[in-house]
Amino acid sequence: MASATTLGYIGYGKAFSSISCDSIEERVSGGGVTIKNHVANVVALNLNAGAVTLTTQDSGKTFLLDNDVAQAIQLPVAAVGLKYKFVVANEGTTDGTIVPEQTLPDTFEGNFIGAGLGTVANADSAQILIDASVLLLGDYVEIECYATGEWSTFGISQVAAGFVAS
Repeated sequence: MASATTLGYIGYGKAFSSISCDSIEERVSGGGVTIKNHVANVVALNLNAGAVTLTTQDSGKTFLLDNDVAQAIQLPVAAVGLKYKFVVANEGTTDGTIVPEQTLPDTFEGNFIGAGLGTVANADSAQILIDASVLLLGDYVEIECYATGEWSTFGISQVAAGFVAS
């Protein structure tokens, strides 16, 4: 088995061993590499304060979840086209939630796929529970607004019920 090579660090010192890009070139032998069209929208959430409120400017970003910290993530008012992705980057035991902005009755609808559980549909749910006790590295949920007040959800977990709509 080949060992992973750490290519760099993102956010708060999280190492990564892969990167999405069009090409990597070494122009001069021993002179380093140039990475073209790399994905620069990956953000480690700083949740030490216990909560984070996302904005419309955060749309399109991928957020790395640290399940050692209580996570209370609030989305902005649902506007068509907004989208967010949350990926487990650190396993832990502290649960969290993703909730819509609270002044309007925004809801989540969609599907979660969990190993051994199949597809679980959620309709008109008020929050998404991040169940840290079972989530594994790489599990993720994507959230996109498709109509005013409506968020579409899709998530995959390597275990049953990693993300739960309620």
